[in-house]
Amino acid sequence: MDKRDEQAVDALKLYYQQDLSQVDIAARMGLSRPTVAKLLAHGRDRGFVTITIHDPREEASELAARLEQRYGLACVRVAHGHAATEEEAIDEVGRVGADLVSQLVHDGMRVGISWGRTMYALASHLERSPRQGVRVVQLKGGTSFSARATHDFEVMRAFCDAFNAQPRYLPLPVIFQSTKTASIVCKDRAIMKILEEGRNVDVAVFTIGAIGDEVISLNLGHLDGEEVDALLRDAVGDALSHFF
Repeated sequence: MDKRDEQAVDALKLYYQQDLSQVDIAARMGLSRPTVAKLLAHGRDRGFVTITIHDPREEASELAARLEQRYGLACVRVAHGHAATEEEAIDEVGRVGADLVSQLVHDGMRVGISWGRTMYALASHLERSPRQGVRVVQLKGGTSFSARATHDFEVMRAFCDAFNAQPRYLPLPVIFQSTKTASIVCKDRAIMKILEEGRNVDVAVFTIGAIGDEVISLNLGHLDGEEVDALLRDAVGDALSHFF
């Protein structure tokens, strides 16, 4: 190393390690500010310092590509995994999901939706993007018999506002206490029509949920204590409140 290299390293340490400005470095080293700028550039050119930027977007894109390849998926979006709290994580998933949904919904589509915390976060991030002839169909009932809210109406309203869509509500509880009651209700002509629309949507927007004490569908008053305990013991998740 010659003298200029040594000065460049000294300047680089002051600039990157001690976070001094070029003016401060010039004063400390007895040089002019333009000379310090040249020394910093010289040090970078000589490879005395390297700058690495960790962009979470790139990491997420790489992971998405691997997931698509591994599982044969058509499209994967990964939310940035740097949220400090569960609420922040859900909000970030909602933001990424809303962006994807906005790209998928086109004129004349039937869009199926569910409800819950993540769906509420997604719906809250939807920006107004009017479409023609869109219908939004509830894929599961959202009636609650407890103080826990499903946010079903809020989610539906947000989707319809975003896409200028017509709502198709499913005014039922998500879980019936007996198969007989469910069978009778589902034979109602109006209910049958909504269920049929739900089976034929162009895009279905829902979440895969884990099983735990705080899962909304276990706290809506539809299940007794033994049924809840059995699900907590044996189930590993749910999709549209169908436990598996």
